[in-house]
Amino acid sequence: MPGEAQVLVDMRTAEGTTQALGGLYPASSLYMQRAWVEGHKEQVQKLTRAFVKTMRFIEAHSAEEIAQKMPKDYYGNNRELYVKALGASLPMFTDDGRMPAGGPETVLKVLASFDPTVKGKHVELNRTYSNEFVERVK
Repeated sequence: MPGEAQVLVDMRTAEGTTQALGGLYPASSLYMQRAWVEGHKEQVQKLTRAFVKTMRFIEAHSAEEIAQKMPKDYYGNNRELYVKALGASLPMFTDDGRMPAGGPETVLKVLASFDPTVKGKHVELNRTYSNEFVERVK
């Protein structure tokens, strides 16, 4: 029935995400196995270049301008809601593609709360991500 649902956690904004998780969660990332990265450096660099260009585009454009580039299937029948949600989340994207400060710690905290392969384990965060390929993008 209309009016019976309510938002419990709103992570569309930096403030809402920080409140819910204790920090920003770097959802816009490239995830790859270290072994694959080591064996496919050229491909990783190309993917990273595309990712950085995308982050720069997002930084330089409004939610409305970004929505104009998206296919209709992406936002369905409610383009206005998509633009509004996108606009609220724009501050959460990095402008350069680098892992944001505190991001790895937030991801570890979230994963450790439910994933038995992570919970209670020592994780060397500096081994779980790299800005190496981002730094090579001009």
